[in-house]
Amino acid sequence: MTKAVVVEEEASDELREGAAWYEQDRAGVGLELLNAVDAVFDTLATSTAAAVLVPGFPIESRVGRVLLERFPYAVVFIETENAVHIIAVAHFRRKPNYWRDRVQGASGSTPRPTR
Repeated sequence: MTKAVVVEEEASDELREGAAWYEQDRAGVGLELLNAVDAVFDTLATSTAAAVLVPGFPIESRVGRVLLERFPYAVVFIETENAVHIIAVAHFRRKPNYWRDRVQGASGSTPRPTR
């Protein structure tokens, strides 16, 4: 079954900013980042099996991430019954876990990080 991939506004902004930075640094690389993330979105629409559940959240909250191969980014998502909600396109080296507060709003439920 194919699920809808819903890209939350904050994740979309992060992706746009990352692509613009890479494009400014070297022409064409921003587009490569966009293509890499689109490929992850396509995969998540059909299966989240290749993703890793994010530590610190209950398993039932279905918070997962996929690391990009070429870029220092992770696509962070919440899987619900009908959709995959992209809550962050997170750079590895900047403010780790800054996106954790987004989990509650995106899934429609209220999973809390475990401590």
